[in-house]
Amino acid sequence: MLKSSRTSKIEDSIATLKRRLREFGITYYRSESPDDVRGAVQINERVWSYHNRDQVQDMMTILDYQGMQNRRRQALQRRVFFSKGSNWVWSLDRWDKLKEFDIYVYGGIDTFSRRLLWLHAFTSNRDPYIVAKYYFQFVCSEKGNKDRRNHGDDYAFSRSHQYGPSTLNQTIESWWSRQRKLNSQYWMDELKELVEDGLWEKHNVIDKWCLLYTYLPLFERELQELLGDYNSHKIRKQRGKQRPDGVPEDMFHFPEMYGGSEMGYAPLPQDLEEIDRQFNLSEPPKDSNFFAMNGTKGIVPKLALGMLVQFTHV
Repeated sequence: MLKSSRTSKIEDSIATLKRRLREFGITYYRSESPDDVRGAVQINERVWSYHNRDQVQDMMTILDYQGMQNRRRQALQRRVFFSKGSNWVWSLDRWDKLKEFDIYVYGGIDTFSRRLLWLHAFTSNRDPYIVAKYYFQFVCSEKGNKDRRNHGDDYAFSRSHQYGPSTLNQTIESWWSRQRKLNSQYWMDELKELVEDGLWEKHNVIDKWCLLYTYLPLFERELQELLGDYNSHKIRKQRGKQRPDGVPEDMFHFPEMYGGSEMGYAPLPQDLEEIDRQFNLSEPPKDSNFFAMNGTKGIVPKLALGMLVQFTHV
């Protein structure tokens, strides 16, 4: 706050700021629980419950004078996303709208061509080992595919990965919206009907196994069909966008024809073999508690099958 006031040419000492904080009743929130985090909604409600509109605007003017002036003049400018070519930036994210049913989706998309790189549903999308499998298997499946890990440019090694909020991950966030309209909303409604009809209980382990055994392979298969259809459709030219229009599959493999360049580097085969030998990333993902995924054959609930075997012998 002191730094913001100085940039706005308002000279206030630390003692003055502390006095004003006491006058406004603003105190530092100390939580006794690490899981107790106050979000924007709670902060907004607290501010408006103690202060009127004029006070809030005066404080915002002190903290962000230039931003307030831009909003009053309606001079806010939208930033335009730009990508140099295929494999320049991959946008990765997870989709958790079906987490109530233990179904999690993880996807990746190339920001230049908007080609979907992978899209998978499984019982977890937060396990870094499973995410590494998705990444590794895609790189191996695409002959000559690229990464930026072992090269001495500005984006090599740890600088080749960047974490950020959803507002800075626009390409994949835009895809989640499209996916929900084309595919996932049906499954959300379908599974919610099971709950409403009393056919599925959240805390019933057998219900969980049966639902995942039945629905997860179907959902995964439809995601792969959706991925193929999307990558082969034509993206229309959009006004104000600096990315090309065309078929994502073609733009990914032939970026030079669309004003871009191939920005990745082909990994060495011996490096991939050594990584696979150490971490076993070429095997399909497995859930050690419930499932073993076996390629296109789907998932098998091991414990559930064991129970069925016991029942058949009774």
